Amino acid sequence: MTTLMVDAAAAARRVLEHADGFEAEVVVGEEDGSLTRFANSEIHQNVTEHSVSMRVRVIDGGGRVGVASTNQLDEDSLREVLSRARRVARAQEARDDLPPLPGPADAN
Repeated sequence: MTTLMVDAAAAARRVLEHADGFEAEVVVGEEDGSLTRFANSEIHQNVTEHSVSMRVRVIDGGGRVGVASTNQLDEDSLREVLSRARRVARAQEARDDLPPLPGPADAN
């Protein structure tokens, strides 16, 4: 697991700790991307990016679901992504056919 994913796993735990009154699920993804451009048979641009993203899904006690995502792991962004997911859930109609969220899983 990369250092970035270790940080993301810790951030996911912090989001779950603050999901008071909601069932919550946090999914973290990691992505590597590269681009190489050639001109006159020579490399003239080579770019590599490593990123992490977090998707937060919440279900309130009334069966309303909200989802929000971020690619920032600082404390303010974590509070904001959870707040957005809660706002989205509150704006939805209640559903009585939602299955429960899965239980805790290993961060690997």
